[in-house]
Amino acid sequence: MISELSTLPRALDLSVNCVFFEKPMSLSIDENLVTRYATSQRIETLIKELKEKGPLVALAQIGPKSYADTPFKLLNKMCHQDIYGWRYGAKRHAFSANSCVMVLGAKKLEDREYVYFTMSDDITLDQKTSKRVHRPSYTDTKVYVTSHTTFRIYLFELYQPASPSQEKSVFVISSHPEISPELSPSEQKYAERLSSISPLESILDMGEEERKCKEIGQEIFNQFKAENDGKSSEGKAAVQRICNAVAFMTTDGALRKQYIERAWDGIGDDNWRWMA
Repeated sequence: MISELSTLPRALDLSVNCVFFEKPMSLSIDENLVTRYATSQRIETLIKELKEKGPLVALAQIGPKSYADTPFKLLNKMCHQDIYGWRYGAKRHAFSANSCVMVLGAKKLEDREYVYFTMSDDITLDQKTSKRVHRPSYTDTKVYVTSHTTFRIYLFELYQPASPSQEKSVFVISSHPEISPELSPSEQKYAERLSSISPLESILDMGEEERKCKEIGQEIFNQFKAENDGKSSEGKAAVQRICNAVAFMTTDGALRKQYIERAWDGIGDDNWRWMA
């Protein structure tokens, strides 16, 4: 099923002085929309803003690329989630570029303040637009914690999710189809191409194979749009049918469909975009 406008990911903790979200599948932001925290830089403002808007995207000199020392796993989990961090006084690189991170939570405990984050990838196709699509990193899946002081010092910018009015042409693909859709001969060929990609993990390798999978999705959209008088709705319907059909074509079909959904983030045109 396709539904307009993604909802907030599940909140794992929403107590008075703490908020912590599970990782979203993806997150749309507008780099022209900065947060209230950007001006206040108070932990209370960050907690409130996270509760209202869900995870935020930040550019900051935090995360593994900013440290010479490796992170360690904390003894205490956060909502059953393993958390990694750096010991006090850990050696930082003298110079490091900003990393893209997804801020998942924040907590205030008396005089101690913490920020939780995971590494994020910008998967936007159009490199010139301020409207970006991010997803949690597939190569570094850890959730990290840093002190609020460190976060504040090394933060470059913090962006909020795009407003619903800016996401009218974005759709979320989520549920598993109950019945295999009927395909035309040309649609069947595309479904077979997608079902033959091996190994399965290569669909999300963040490299050549993922790029090829995304190109197949865009090719499908373009072909069926062109064959139907330039109607974006026809391209949209074709990619939906073919992706749903893949779930029934191989033993790993259900998982393969989810991988393809993620790889196809951003395909479409100005009238419709696919978001996993």
